[in-house]
Amino acid sequence: MLAAFPEAKDCFDKQSGTYTMINDDIVFRFEKNTQAPSNQLVKGVCLNVTDMKLSTRYWTKLGLQPQKGNVFTFKDYPFFELSLRQVKEIDRADAFGRLAIACAEVDVENVFKNSGSEAINAPVTLPTDGKADVVVTILASPDSQEICFVGDTGFKDLSKETGEKVDWERYDKLNTKQKAYMARFKKGKKRRSQKRRSRKRRSQKEHRRKKVGRPSMVASQA
Repeated sequence: MLAAFPEAKDCFDKQSGTYTMINDDIVFRFEKNTQAPSNQLVKGVCLNVTDMKLSTRYWTKLGLQPQKGNVFTFKDYPFFELSLRQVKEIDRADAFGRLAIACAEVDVENVFKNSGSEAINAPVTLPTDGKADVVVTILASPDSQEICFVGDTGFKDLSKETGEKVDWERYDKLNTKQKAYMARFKKGKKRRSQKRRSRKRRSQKEHRRKKVGRPSMVASQA
């Protein structure tokens, strides 16, 4: 892996044993004295969260199984771990943070309907010229990370090595569109939150007004 990134030798932090690459977007480390138990070379992903209790409930409801030390695994698939790390705040700057998970097509629909997550994109089939169509849904984590569930059949077909060169210009354009979309999404989310607070305040005022204006009842005995 490091051979594909010759600049990695300049991005190594000896103290933490991590490599920080591609504009600091990717941080990883190699396990010492271990060997991958399968073709799955990535042992896991660590996500920063600001509310451990809320995040634990979120990932458990998505179907992951909690283990010791804020670690989660998929049922019958011990080769990958999701770790949660408590932090005070998360500043992604212009990045939007996305984790893609391949699963059965029926589960793409299931997590959208049953997880209770805020949906950024409902399940949709994305056509790809000359390749397989892919079913995708994107949910928002409690810290607004994008959790993308992708149909496994189409994803595996698209993941095959083709020898094609990456169209970085097209990638930059798509990235710009994504940033604009997320800016509108966050703005709309803030506006909806403000409206909910405003409705709650009006309801409380109305309740107090009715309570104050209600005539007192005096019991009398004939």
